[in-house]
Amino acid sequence: MSVVLKPVLYLRIYGPIWGNYPHWALVLRVDELTTYYLQIFGEPGTFKFSETQGQDPVIAPHREDINIWELAASDVPRVRKAAESTCIDNDTVMWNCQDWCLEVINELEEDYVVGAGEDEDEEDATAWKRLKASLVRKMGPEI
Repeated sequence: MSVVLKPVLYLRIYGPIWGNYPHWALVLRVDELTTYYLQIFGEPGTFKFSETQGQDPVIAPHREDINIWELAASDVPRVRKAAESTCIDNDTVMWNCQDWCLEVINELEEDYVVGAGEDEDEEDATAWKRLKASLVRKMGPEI
């Protein structure tokens, strides 16, 4: 008997690609055969959105996956659309892929795709706040 996996959104942290900032990307695992890598590539001022399916396109060392949320199948297109439509701030010097990932997650939370919504219990709401705070603490360059 095979186990049916629900779609899951992860934050993937890699070693630095540019400078000394670890690269962040969103990984959307839909099922055993379908995985999307949602990210921005480039250097400050020239970032571009990238969505690839299949094999991980990043050559930097993979360091960590952080489970963001288990999704409904109907949320998969919403996640992909939010990633594609999230503004890329090529005008702010210190803005990068880490900021972009958090902005996508915040947009998905506002749309009730991820996070503890109004009908979640207090324990879930606290866990979600802790997760978001831990992501903010991970932001920044390697020292």
